[in-house]
Amino acid sequence: MPVLLDETEAEHLQIPTMKRLHSRIARESESSEQVLRALEQRIAHRGASRAAARTASVLVELLDHSDAPAEPQAILSLLAQIAVGNPDTVACGGERHPAAVLEPPASETRAATERSMALECERAVARGTHVYLRWLTGGSPVARSAAAHLLAFVDHEDIAVDEALGARAKDTDENTGVRSSALLALGVRGTARASDLPHVPRKEEVEATVLEATCAFAALGSRDAAVVQGAENDAVAILARGVAADPASSRPFPWPALERLLIGGLARGRGRSARAQSVLLRLLAAACERGRAERVASALLVLAFGEPTGAAFSALRPSLEVFRGATSWSAEQKAVLRGIVDNDALWPPSAESAPSVRHADACAVQVALKRMLEVPYYPSRMGVRTALGLLVSGGAIDARR
Repeated sequence: MPVLLDETEAEHLQIPTMKRLHSRIARESESSEQVLRALEQRIAHRGASRAAARTASVLVELLDHSDAPAEPQAILSLLAQIAVGNPDTVACGGERHPAAVLEPPASETRAATERSMALECERAVARGTHVYLRWLTGGSPVARSAAAHLLAFVDHEDIAVDEALGARAKDTDENTGVRSSALLALGVRGTARASDLPHVPRKEEVEATVLEATCAFAALGSRDAAVVQGAENDAVAILARGVAADPASSRPFPWPALERLLIGGLARGRGRSARAQSVLLRLLAAACERGRAERVASALLVLAFGEPTGAAFSALRPSLEVFRGATSWSAEQKAVLRGIVDNDALWPPSAESAPSVRHADACAVQVALKRMLEVPYYPSRMGVRTALGLLVSGGAIDARR
């Protein structure tokens, strides 16, 4: 969790570094980027602060300098972190600057200060919008993708930004990664129009292309009713089919996994999430191929339980499979778990009746369940099934043969 940087500490840590960066700009841009590595730890991971806002102006100056930095994508990425905190979380529907929202404030004054600092950071980054728009059409494909990514989080009322992103998305001569990044940015901004979405041929029997998946995400986030219509079904179908690896996947791409983005889009709004779960449960019941069943089960678990968290590991196989949260599972969570334990394709014989403690011995659904249910072992099919039927026992069942 980001920690708000005390202003005195910020001055002590940041300002010398900023002065070094200012002096480097005048002499050698490439060397200036070495300073960014220190800034990333001292600013982005410590939360919003006035020092972070001041540093944003320095980074914008570095991007705007006539001698272009060697790795502009690193600067653009750092600016995105200063603007919103965790860009991946925000893209998937989470809060900006979660420290200012989730951390219990010491007082109302402290909470107001945190909100004020977060807003100051956002505004400081937004002042460089004209520079990011230039990078959107210049530089390498990696830099253009990073510029589109940053523009997803700034100036949501600026029509010029939406038009520039739409132009990148529609340009058939543009790099696919850049077009995809522009579509994802439009999806986060909620401004995709029908004319922005390229026509992408669909083949239901094969994995979806990256461009197809990013079009679906852009449509999910749109405020245009004509664009949204059918977007939920498209997103669910893509989650079931999976997304094919991009041939240029070795290049840095500033977005989280496309499946995670689609699930985040579907999770926005209880009605949308419920409809998606209903369709996915039907698809899971009909899935006979393991890969398809695993993709559908993974999407269902995230929709029902939220983003997975880490869980402790046990070095020994437990004598009891204990699901301490079983008594608080909601009706929809239990429906998802029942759908998973009822699908034969998900469970090899080794996972039927005994839990595993070694990752190498666990199947994919056991790995997903361990992370989602926060248990220190990989649960068996019988364990989950029995926990669903014996909630009065607190979710503990005998795991011995």
